[in-house]
Amino acid sequence: MKGNHLRLAVWLSFLLVFVSGSVCYGNGAQAAKFSSNGDLIQGWYWLRDPSLQQVAEWTFEGIPTGTEDLTLEITALATDRASGGGGGPAEFRLIYGFPGSGMMGGVFETKMVILPNVSPPNDPLGYTCRGVVSISRSAFPAASSLVFRVERTSPDANHITFNKESIVILAPGAQHETEKQNYAGSGQEASKFYSTGDLIDTWSWLRDDALQQSAE
Repeated sequence: MKGNHLRLAVWLSFLLVFVSGSVCYGNGAQAAKFSSNGDLIQGWYWLRDPSLQQVAEWTFEGIPTGTEDLTLEITALATDRASGGGGGPAEFRLIYGFPGSGMMGGVFETKMVILPNVSPPNDPLGYTCRGVVSISRSAFPAASSLVFRVERTSPDANHITFNKESIVILAPGAQHETEKQNYAGSGQEASKFYSTGDLIDTWSWLRDDALQQSAE
């Protein structure tokens, strides 16, 4: 176990340098503020407590106003347990919105996110997850400051970790090149699929009022 922790620390140190140097901030905006009460290991804050009290939060300022959707590129690491295996996705709840100021109250919305694991075959741990997420800002079009908060969805969900550079708001049009860079030539069909939805012409519809239908 001690050897696993040492290997993880060395790998995370390398990844911190790699990610910080590889994100193209000319195509997007960095967070002005970042905070987390997660477990800090080599610059990454792990959210892994059974009570789901550990969170990560980013504040972006100077965002142009408008109703156009925002596109985020999110990078996280995920594993099934401390010093665990790789290859798994990063699943979390993304809460985002306008924090409010003066007499104006805050407005927040929630989106469930699952980032695919994009670790290359030669990755020694296989923890890297990345994806492009689109969010609507129709509820707060005049806000120039936005807060993004990440929470784990379940004590049984993968451990996930973030840092300040984990979320970047992409410039309009930049998402197409990012998607191409991340996923071109790497398409892979799932080996298994299961759904409790209503099957219609080979498609499983999730539409029950109780929100019990799901696809996996």
